Amino acid sequence: MQGYQFSQHKTDVSDIDNIYLTYKMTLEQIKNKERNMLGYVMVGTNNFDRAAEFYDKILAELGAKRTMGNGDFIVWGTDDVSTAFSITKPNDGNAATVGNGVMMAFAAPDHATVDKVHAMALEMGGTCEGAPGPRPEFDEKFYVGYFRDLDGNKMNIFNYPMP
Repeated sequence: MQGYQFSQHKTDVSDIDNIYLTYKMTLEQIKNKERNMLGYVMVGTNNFDRAAEFYDKILAELGAKRTMGNGDFIVWGTDDVSTAFSITKPNDGNAATVGNGVMMAFAAPDHATVDKVHAMALEMGGTCEGAPGPRPEFDEKFYVGYFRDLDGNKMNIFNYPMP
């Protein structure tokens, strides 16, 4: 068989076939990688710098970091398959407004993190829409705190162990 040189070792044709099959299998695994239904959610802001500082602190508590952005938007995420969160200056140049009935919910690993993030949001100028605590009317294991961010967007931080 004819040999091909890859880095420091010689590979014959059957090895190339194995390399190709491994490469193809890896591409299929990447292509079929599980992803949440939502890639990201975005809210508008009228004070970009204050909103950036607000979410830098809150989202850091949830293990998120900035993953993309420029002077008009910032995206935070925890990995490449989970839903990301972003803020933006409205593209049309008009003021950002709040959607009635719209709310973003951030998942927390435990009740203490729910309490901490909710308190942080209020300390930084957010407003309370419901103190952290159990919500047995939804489910006895559902623990949540509601707040509005600096632009009036309704948010919550929750802990709910999935069955």
